[in-house]
Amino acid sequence: MIRILKKISVYPAAPLILLLLAVLAAGCAHHSDVATFLYPGQFGLTGYSGEGDTVTYEDTSIKITIRQIQDESSLNSPIARELLQEGFVLLDTKISNRSRQRALYDPALTSLRDSKMGYFKPLDFTDLYMMKIKRKGLTSSLTGAGEVFYDLAERVAPGEVSSKILVFPALTENVEEAELVMKSIYIGKDILDLTFNFVLKAKEEAVPEKKPAAKPAPSEKDPIFK
Repeated sequence: MIRILKKISVYPAAPLILLLLAVLAAGCAHHSDVATFLYPGQFGLTGYSGEGDTVTYEDTSIKITIRQIQDESSLNSPIARELLQEGFVLLDTKISNRSRQRALYDPALTSLRDSKMGYFKPLDFTDLYMMKIKRKGLTSSLTGAGEVFYDLAERVAPGEVSSKILVFPALTENVEEAELVMKSIYIGKDILDLTFNFVLKAKEEAVPEKKPAAKPAPSEKDPIFK
């Protein structure tokens, strides 16, 4: 009787194991190892535009441009290069204050959301410091990181430009769309809420339309890029 019970309890498990392995194999078959990047999505509201790999919002008071950094060779910062190698999403974000009032941008009120319910906040200096002491892979010094990454509230004087990087964890696998939400950007007493739409594409799929580059404003500074 003992032998019969053992046979009954063991053999029915085999088909279940095979079924589980088949499901796992099917899931792996749909996974793509091709790297995808954020490119401009559809914009229906006034002020938004997209060209090549860059999204823009502009009005008479402010201009904000955002693009995902794809190539570490364009970065002068060792910590930024290391984060890119680790798979983090780095967004080159420029805020140009065209008004006569001081602009105030708080990264803590910004989030990156994807089409699979992923919700990500930008990393601040505390996050980077904790990564440095806990993760063996992050070895670069944080010296000078304040000139590279957005952290606390960023004040932009009239006529000036802030050019830094927002750092996010990697997006959910195989997502097709994402949006960057920036809340409560102050321009004097006025408050601006913005949402930038993106689609994710492989680099070779996105062939940007090139237009003559505009000459930078005399006050524009960009210490991050070569």
